[in-house]
Amino acid sequence: MDFSKFWEKESNRLIKELSDFLRIKSISTDLNYATEMQKAQKWLITKLESLGFKTKLLLPPNPSKGTHANPVIWAEYTTDPKAETIMIYGHYDVQPADPEEKWKTPPFEPTIKDGKIYARGANDNKGQIFANIIAAEYYVKYSKKKKFNLKFFIEGEEETDGVTTDEVILSRQFDKELKTTYFWISDGPWIAKDKPTIVYALRGLVYYDLKMQTGKKDVHSGIYGNTIMNPGNLAGYVIFKLKDILRNRIRIPKLYKKVRRPSKYELDLVSKASPTWEEVLSESEAYVATPYKDFPPLSLTGLMPSLDVHGINTGYTQPGGIKTVIPHEATIKFSIRLVPYLSPDEVTTLLEKYLEQIIPKGVKWELIKLGSAEPFIMDPKDPAVEKLLKVMSDAFGKPAVLVPEGGSIGLVNTMAKTYNPKILMPNYGLPDDGLHAPNEKFDIKQLRDGAKCLVGFLER
Repeated sequence: MDFSKFWEKESNRLIKELSDFLRIKSISTDLNYATEMQKAQKWLITKLESLGFKTKLLLPPNPSKGTHANPVIWAEYTTDPKAETIMIYGHYDVQPADPEEKWKTPPFEPTIKDGKIYARGANDNKGQIFANIIAAEYYVKYSKKKKFNLKFFIEGEEETDGVTTDEVILSRQFDKELKTTYFWISDGPWIAKDKPTIVYALRGLVYYDLKMQTGKKDVHSGIYGNTIMNPGNLAGYVIFKLKDILRNRIRIPKLYKKVRRPSKYELDLVSKASPTWEEVLSESEAYVATPYKDFPPLSLTGLMPSLDVHGINTGYTQPGGIKTVIPHEATIKFSIRLVPYLSPDEVTTLLEKYLEQIIPKGVKWELIKLGSAEPFIMDPKDPAVEKLLKVMSDAFGKPAVLVPEGGSIGLVNTMAKTYNPKILMPNYGLPDDGLHAPNEKFDIKQLRDGAKCLVGFLER
């Protein structure tokens, strides 16, 4: 039976199974959903064991204190101990559904409409990992060309930036389980609706709180305005000094000296794959793009570092209210996305030296690093990547593109450095799927063709 006939015969059952999976409120950011996390673990284990996989829950020997310590679900199907292995990554945790009033359908009651399934986690990542489970089911039951062993590595802390999963890898307690030839990740959207997307590079990330205190208490602005430092004003000044928004350039001295220069081949790939500026505005529903448009948008998100402010907390913020106060402290939340050869530690050192120069003497300040991930890149001309390009183009019926992605997946580097597999990152989602937002969806066609993509790689 070929895959098309398998899908025609089993699609109703498979879509029902995905719906059952999506009903589980596996929200890892809230400990009140710990039981639901366990339900998701049990659901996956039951499904994979029904296909003949042996399974195991992986936890590090001594999980870090303060973490949720959600285990990794590991599964293995062996066709030949000497054959190459593909390990498939995914995560069973999802974002909260807040704000629920913005959902047109209940977030944990999957709704199918116009060929799309709407639910929290429909794309990120339950839909995409289930597409790969469908491929595994077909491969185990019907494939006549079993050239690979299969493994699954499905974590439960992707949405919390938890450390348990990294500790599972770095502990080296599970070398036998985690050794693999390929590490297959489907956990993102296409660059555009008509461009099946394979990622060959990921930006890293370092996320900060910058806390600044200029006094012991809030005071009256009429009495003390112009005479003492206002941390709200100071926050605006520091943000201005950190980034030139007109030229899209981070102002931290020496940062660009280590930025990797892409090859002409990569620049050509990016130019062909990049969305237009009009498409960027349409997809993001933003009113204003950067004034700096000397390069295609994908060049700026995939090949260059960026600095973005995520929040400012200072003073009186009641909507419509009036309180003429000078606050005594302010916090800026911001992150820097890193391209290859920039490391979080090196960038943090450069940033601290720069802040010492620009923050006035006497201000008490503290830079707190909240999280980080190293950048990742592989050779876009690697034979496995070229094979995947052909397979994905066939599966989705349109030419696939290779792109550097602006996002970060810290686990990729951890896995690459520890076990050195070839990383393959074909995305199945579409740009309008609404990851982390209300009314998240996943197209049934993407579910089918995503499964077909992995089957094609396994059988080609």
